[in-house]
Amino acid sequence: NMEATAVFVDERGEISIFWMGRGDTTSNLSWTRQAPFDYTTGTVNESKIQKGFLANAIGDRKWRNVTAMQVHIQDTEVHYYFSTAFDGEDYNERLDVDKDQTAEANKKVFKSAVVRCIRYATGVQKTEVLFKWEGIKVEALMLKKDLNGKVEGFVIGSDDERIGSVLGYQSLDESAETVFVDMATV
Repeated sequence: NMEATAVFVDERGEISIFWMGRGDTTSNLSWTRQAPFDYTTGTVNESKIQKGFLANAIGDRKWRNVTAMQVHIQDTEVHYYFSTAFDGEDYNERLDVDKDQTAEANKKVFKSAVVRCIRYATGVQKTEVLFKWEGIKVEALMLKKDLNGKVEGFVIGSDDERIGSVLGYQSLDESAETVFVDMATV
């Protein structure tokens, strides 16, 4: 099951597409694919598809490996940003639909994180969990870049079924709080 895609200009200056499966609860892995992409025809160069796997960054098989993703090239490094989520409704956790995302019951039902996986020119990879939240299930991710193209934060969006949708901005500055807006009030 394909869960997320990202189209980007790769480290060689070519338009590429990266796509990834949700992951399964038995292997704790998601399959990944990357290939040159022709957006005018919507086709990939099948002879150049790179196949791989990505392990669940949270280390919990109940978490979906990916719910949204973006790719950013920084010099010769490829930065894969993706959100991962736990949906407790899949495991019989009960939402308190009369309360918002901050209710204790709802913090048990929905959990999310944003993860960065860096692939260096040497082929070495480094994966790190950047931020975690309780009470929301992140399903949209957009990178916020400065004037020089460096990632300085990201916008996250949630679709938390019956308790509403929020948008949030998170700076990469670890001391900064996530600022959320309830989309029902806009």
